[in-house]
Amino acid sequence: MLEFSLEHSWLLVPLIVLARVGDVTLGTIRTISLFRGQRLLAAVLGFFEVLIWLGAAAQVFRNLDRWHLAVAYAAGFGLGNYVGCWVEGKLAVGLELVRIVSMDPESRIGEVLEDRGYEIIELQGRNGSAEKADVVLAVEPRRKMASLLQLVRDTDPNAIWTLSDVRRHVSASASWNRRDLRSRRWLQALRK
Repeated sequence: MLEFSLEHSWLLVPLIVLARVGDVTLGTIRTISLFRGQRLLAAVLGFFEVLIWLGAAAQVFRNLDRWHLAVAYAAGFGLGNYVGCWVEGKLAVGLELVRIVSMDPESRIGEVLEDRGYEIIELQGRNGSAEKADVVLAVEPRRKMASLLQLVRDTDPNAIWTLSDVRRHVSASASWNRRDLRSRRWLQALRK
């Protein structure tokens, strides 16, 4: 078997690239999961990430005289970063806080969002001069953020908005949060 891999080391190139794409993708998702407080998921992903990395690195270190394997290793790393970010964006796990500032009192952006079922907090402010501004805060799952932002653009094209990741959110009225609270109660019952 060793003779086959030495004679046909070019066959290892796509395997090493795929392994590196896999382990770096898992590493990217693991890092983001850890940042969002999902420690158990991060631990499981870390286990598989290192397992795959060991296989890819072993092939490169075993064949250090084959420069193309080192290039495949590096290419897989670069590609894995891109794929990891893409996958994480598609998964859209977690919550985001959107802050919306509207200088147009006629847009009534807070009312529009509430009418569409969004849970909001609305504040009155001003923009430095005497001009009034409506400030609206909402916490929503990342998957729903595109539709919320489209509604903001449609309601007030000149509104300013920013997004932030949310690690923890407690609201008894949000349906997605009630599911989360039920899961926690179930886990707490198991721990007793």
